Amino acid sequence: MRKYLTIILSVLLCLLAALLLINNGQETETPVTQSPEVYNLRFGHNIQKDSALHQAAVRFADLINERTSGQVKVKIFPKQQLGNDHQMVEMAMVGELDIILTPTAKLSALVPQMQYADLPFLFPAREDAYALLDGKVGDLLLKHLQPYGLRGVTIWENGFKHFTANSPIMKPDDFQGLKIRTMKSSIIMDQFKAMGAHPIPIDFHATYKALEDKVVDGQENPLIAIVGMKFYEVQSHLTLSDHAYLGYVFSFSEKTLAKLPVKFQDILVATARELTPWEREETAKREQQLLRIITDSGTAVHTLPPEQRVEFQKQTKNITIKYREIIGHDIMSATERYLQDKYTFTNDEEILIGLDADMSMGTARGGIAIRKGIEMAIKNINKQGGVLGKKLGIIVLDHLGIPARGVSNIEQFIAMPNIVSIVSGIHSAVILAEMDLIQKNRIPFLVSWATATAIVDNTLPENYIFRLSVRDEYGGAFLAQQAAAISPRIGLLLEQTSWGRSNEQAITSALAAMNLTPVAVEWFNWGDTDMSLQFTRLENAKAGVILLIGNAPEAIPALKTMAHRNNTTPVVSHWGVTSGRFWQDVQQELTQIPFSFLQTRFSRNMNNDKSLSYCKIYHASRDRVDNPVPDASSTCLLHGASIRAYDLIQILALAIEKAGSTDRVAVRAALENIDTYSGLVKEYSPPFSPHNHEALDINDYQMAQFDDAGGITPVPISMQVQ
Repeated sequence: MRKYLTIILSVLLCLLAALLLINNGQETETPVTQSPEVYNLRFGHNIQKDSALHQAAVRFADLINERTSGQVKVKIFPKQQLGNDHQMVEMAMVGELDIILTPTAKLSALVPQMQYADLPFLFPAREDAYALLDGKVGDLLLKHLQPYGLRGVTIWENGFKHFTANSPIMKPDDFQGLKIRTMKSSIIMDQFKAMGAHPIPIDFHATYKALEDKVVDGQENPLIAIVGMKFYEVQSHLTLSDHAYLGYVFSFSEKTLAKLPVKFQDILVATARELTPWEREETAKREQQLLRIITDSGTAVHTLPPEQRVEFQKQTKNITIKYREIIGHDIMSATERYLQDKYTFTNDEEILIGLDADMSMGTARGGIAIRKGIEMAIKNINKQGGVLGKKLGIIVLDHLGIPARGVSNIEQFIAMPNIVSIVSGIHSAVILAEMDLIQKNRIPFLVSWATATAIVDNTLPENYIFRLSVRDEYGGAFLAQQAAAISPRIGLLLEQTSWGRSNEQAITSALAAMNLTPVAVEWFNWGDTDMSLQFTRLENAKAGVILLIGNAPEAIPALKTMAHRNNTTPVVSHWGVTSGRFWQDVQQELTQIPFSFLQTRFSRNMNNDKSLSYCKIYHASRDRVDNPVPDASSTCLLHGASIRAYDLIQILALAIEKAGSTDRVAVRAALENIDTYSGLVKEYSPPFSPHNHEALDINDYQMAQFDDAGGITPVPISMQVQ
């Protein structure tokens, strides 16, 4: 037995030694190496393979393959192989298609702002289109795709559009009576109507036959389409007009990008943008070849001279005005700023008025309202023959609510010889920074909103500033009276600016005259989003009414803070809340908090012919910021600023006529010596005088409130302190 145990033990020791030797020799199982994941993406567009757009797409696919070491492969499907443009957009929105190139015009059904590129004669030169679309304007346009699951990253092109017809097109009148084939697009059809033509929507692929059969007399398209569809065979004249831009938006499906590693997302986006200049250069290069084909066919080719281009711009100017609200004031203001910075517009046939206002930031709705009032007055005046035999016009510069930007705007306006006067926007702080420049250069400056007392009460010799608005000295007293009628325990909540401080002084002086003192004075800064500390102190002071001095961006968090704290103290506010999206953002909170605000009156007789005519025109042209109720004249109060701006421009026109010239010094003197004007706000007798540059006083104010639809209606007189 002992012998067998020894043998077994020896065997076990040998096995153990063998195992140790194997372990020391690192004899382990070889791991399996995984291949890197490959992502296959589909890229759809509607272009022929021989186009610059397709060749750029091929380059894109090759570069992506190279830069991702083959881990991202892009397969291109041209010529609508995966569906038409609308179908491909829908596929990309849900992640069934990864990359798309879509004409801006085809995207406009989804994003109306994309009609921007179809605005006629918008870009003076090709490089201007590129600078705008690669800059702020392009960013604003592409951001509108985000809610639809698309990430627009750049804009490629199929070239600028040109006119073809069977007769020369060299001036707007050449379109009179012609039948022109167009896309089914309101903005394009309006363009041709403005020139006296009859636009007829016809499918692109049926256009050749329509031209051949004389169903239509002409059409518009880029050169690649004119050659590709052989329109030159059935059209005897081509005019190189460069009148509109056929951009193609390069977009990714957000669902696709979300599945990719971040490094690949970055490569895709960067490569698309990097290829944008190459694609445009290739398009321009190919256009020279296309032009030779058209010329060799015998079709007469004309180039639109600069002076005729100006005539086309004048004829189609109203298209830009009409579609401004649809495309967006932020986009249009950025465009105007760029063009004004680059070009000096000196049209001797127009008398120009400058508007210096926030047109794209938090108080843009106020700037938009002022612009609308000016444009309505200009339209009315020009319809009656203009001033001194010339038409009035407007140039707008966006100061973004920044004083330094405002000063820069004023410098630009002063340098324009045709600018007779400047109208201001909302911000008192901006105007106060501009005043020395205005006075030094002696240019009439008209205020339809800003209320700081020091703007007009400025002790300047030969004061060039005229206001048709509230003056804080009077407005503060009026608001103090309205608040005191609710409760003697008045708490102040004011923005920490020159406007806020001006109101604080006026309100406390008015309260002192009533033997009252604010129970608390609280301040906030621009950009503040939480006012809990301010309301804690107001509540501890047992404020029975809150007097609010602030614009919409800060008034919104103020109301939201109150609602969150279940604070239902009545609020009496200055009119800054109507400068932005106040009602839209706090309409629920307004059902809990009694809220009223200052406005100027709109005509003592709301039913007079002038008032009703104004409201009818105003609502006929109303934009998205307007009250949706079109039939009540009182709702024109929604933008009291537009009414005041309207009256100011009418008074300015009277002053120009009285001066007999556009000399700025003479116009200023004439503004002080107009006897009467029957306006929308009141009967002015006179509007201004050498000793008084304020057109309104405390008797011209009233309190207003929002109705259930966001419209503005007067607070019943019985509820106001008279």
